[in-house]
Parts: sequence; C-alpha cells; structure tokens
Amino acid sequence: MDRKQSHIDLALEQTFAAGFDDIQLPHWALPDFNFSAIDTRCQFLDFQLAAPVMIASMTGGTAESAMINRNLAEAAHECGIALGVGSQRISVEEKNDQGISKHLRKWAGNAPLFGNVGLANLIQWADRNCLNRLAEQIGANAMIIHLNPMQEIFQDNGDTDWQGSIACLYESIEHCELPVIVKEVGMGITPEVARICQQAGASAIDVAGSGGTSFIAIEGALTKDARKQEAAKIFADWGYSTVQLLQLLQKQPVELPIIASGGIRSGLDIAKCLALGASVTSIAGAILAAARHSTADCISVIEQLKYELAIACWGTGCKNIAELKRVLL
Repeated sequence: MDRKQSHIDLALEQTFAAGFDDIQLPHWALPDFNFSAIDTRCQFLDFQLAAPVMIASMTGGTAESAMINRNLAEAAHECGIALGVGSQRISVEEKNDQGISKHLRKWAGNAPLFGNVGLANLIQWADRNCLNRLAEQIGANAMIIHLNPMQEIFQDNGDTDWQGSIACLYESIEHCELPVIVKEVGMGITPEVARICQQAGASAIDVAGSGGTSFIAIEGALTKDARKQEAAKIFADWGYSTVQLLQLLQKQPVELPIIASGGIRSGLDIAKCLALGASVTSIAGAILAAARHSTADCISVIEQLKYELAIACWGTGCKNIAELKRVLL
C-alpha cells in the first residue's frame, strides 16, 4: 500500500507534454448567439453528461484513497459527469476495499460510475465472472479493463506473463453484463490495438496517451532494482501522445466511442480533443491536487474546465458539443 501512496505523491510532481500546444482551433469572429445559450451536455454510451468529461481512474487501497475517492465521487455527482475508479485488484487479492467500496455509489449518487481492473490481473485470476463481481462491489454502471504492460515491466514483482492476453480480453468482455471500456495507462492505444478491442466487444476505448502521469517514471522511482531504475530513465517518455493517437484514429477510425486522456490541462485541451474526434475526455492530474483537499475544490476545478470549454465553443462559433466536434483544425 505504500507503493499506492507513492503513486499519488509522484503523480503530482510530473509535467509532460501531450501535444495540445501544437493544435490550433479556428477562430470565428462572428458568433450569432448568446454565450449563455452554449450547451456542453453530451451523450456517452447510455449516459447523459453535463459536459464531455469524466474523472479518470486514479487510486485505491490507501487510507488517503478513501478521502480522495469520496471527494471525487461527490464532485462527479454535483457536476453531472462520470467517475472511473482506481484499480480494484486489492479488493480481490487482499480483501481490502479501502477507498473503493459500496460507499462510492452513495457518494456518487446517480453519476455514472465505472469500475476498473487490469488485464494482467484477469489473466492471472482466470475468473470469467470477475468483472461482474467487481461491478457489484461498488454498484458500477460499466467496467474498465486497463492495459499496462510497460508499467508492469518496471514495477517490482510486476506481472510480465501476458500469454493469452487477447483471449482473456475476449472472454472477459463476453461474460461481463455491463459495457466494458478498454484503456491504457499513459502509453496509448493505437488503431491496431483499438480494432482488437472492438472485435473483442469493447463498448469504448480510452486512448490514454503520454503527456499525463508516466507510470514508467513512477515505477522507476520506486523500484530498488538498479537495472530498472536506469532503464526507466530511457523509457520514461515511451508511447504516443494523446494528440498523436487521436490523429492516428482519424486516419484509421474504429467504430467505437473514443475517450481522450493523458495530459489534459484545461477546457481548451478538452475542446481540441473533441475536434480531433474524441467523444469525451478523461482527467486525472488536473484534479488530483484538489481531490486531496475537498469536494468543493474538486467542483471548482470541474466547473472551471466546463467554463473554459464553453469559451472554446464561443471562440469557434459553436453552440454545442456536436458543432464543436465538426470544427476543422
């Protein structure tokens, strides 16, 4: 659990580029509507969101996690957005649901709540009903399966036997009674991998590009293995940026909703993701510091993002999210 706590501390220290500063939205100098009429609501899967934003999977399994997740859940409910939880592995392997329990559903109210577990864990457990049980534990509306092979390589005692990973992905999704989202953890899902996930039955893809939290850098800082420490310096910026992945998926599209995450700092970044083809965006680092303080601080961050997104709509002459997604960069 000390490692989980260190993840929180180290994530707050990171700054990486996700490519958003290289993207320019077109300015429209003649908006023909009232700014107050801008509508940031959107539909994602079967969920109505007040804005195309969800809170990304972050943490679980530490004493601080319970407080962080309560603040995030209450903020998601208040702001009308979705919440993805941190990995539920500990609740299976150590019977410890600290921070990720039934309380989350109460705190989140009617906000969409997404459970989360790693494919590496599903491979090990070989339990076809696992996703359903994890969803039931927290009253989830959907499940996330995260892919993190490069993180596992640098993690002490990481799971590096991924034989049968594709078959496990297919079977896990097939037996899950809820929608399944497949996400990376900061190195990115390319169109080729996205198509495998689509064929396996995934309901959505979170590209999770580089630019946000680098778990390679985090695990490199935590390991006692000198070889891993040195290698982590070499591979710290491994993967595709969020912008690169969205551009690749524009050229090689899949028939799934795309979640953009990785290094999103502002409502302007959110607008750029939507113009690049994302259905919704997912934030972690932008709200983590606030989550360590209070629900009110989390709400303040989310409302600021929504305000900045509305300004981006105004500046591009778009009255709503559907129009913003049709903007040509």
